[in-house]
Formats: sequence, C-alpha cells, structure tokens
Amino acid sequence: MHFQDSDLHDAMKVSLETLLNIINHSNDTIVRGNAAISLANIIFDIYDRQKAEEVIQISPDDWVDEEDE
Repeated sequence: MHFQDSDLHDAMKVSLETLLNIINHSNDTIVRGNAAISLANIIFDIYDRQKAEEVIQISPDDWVDEEDE
C-alpha cells in the first residue's frame, strides 16, 4: 500500500485534532495527561525531523575547512 503525502498529512491532522479533543473534553485526568504527553511527543518529533532536514540541506560550500584558515 502506498500513501500520498496528502494522505499522511490528513492522517496527522486527524490524529492531532483527536488528541486535542481528548485533552479538552475528557473527565479522566490520567487520559488527559497521556493525551497531552502523546501530543507533545509528536510535536517534538515533527520539530526534530524538520531541523534534521534543514541540516541536510546545507551545501558543502557552506562548510569551512579548518586547514584553510
């Protein structure tokens, strides 16, 4: 099975919205806490992946060779 980027984006959006709804509407504090932790972990993972992509996009011309200095 092959997923398009739009399919993955839609699935992520639904997942995040579901976690937010659980956080905002659940009467069980443990469930709310677990949903908040899950949401935070997803956001941190997205942030880390975006930062990794930025590092990969640095061209070799951007590096300074210490021997040349």
